[in-house]
Amino acid sequence: MKLETLQKALALSSANTTDEFVDEVLTVYIEQKEAEAAKRGNAPVHYRTAWGRTKEFKAEGFSEDGRTIHIKEGSDFASEETPSLTPGYRDFRRELIEDGVVKKINDEKYVFDKDYTFLSFSTAASVIRGVVLNGTRSFKKMTD
Repeated sequence: MKLETLQKALALSSANTTDEFVDEVLTVYIEQKEAEAAKRGNAPVHYRTAWGRTKEFKAEGFSEDGRTIHIKEGSDFASEETPSLTPGYRDFRRELIEDGVVKKINDEKYVFDKDYTFLSFSTAASVIRGVVLNGTRSFKKMTD
């Protein structure tokens, strides 16, 4: 049954590759979850973290549950990391780049090439900015 459902979904998709199909499915899923949350009155809360001498770098996302944070495509990603960054976070940063989630624009500019969900605010802040951070302090709620 699941194979038939997957084959039907693939046939309806306009994707040319498996990665494009997965991105398409995740986009639809996220949009559906946001719409459901809005109907329940639990609209996602939008957050932003900014860094740099003049706060020129920004990463934005939203959370529906206050624990996970979904970072939006186009958000900045620090090009450097501090020596104190833990090996696990260093590996995580490298994997995001190798997997194409984050792309290098130039030596000083990296951005998220697709949306990505982190399981905690602190992991997101630390991995994105390249320094160990408290995520609930680093991400600020955005006001409309």
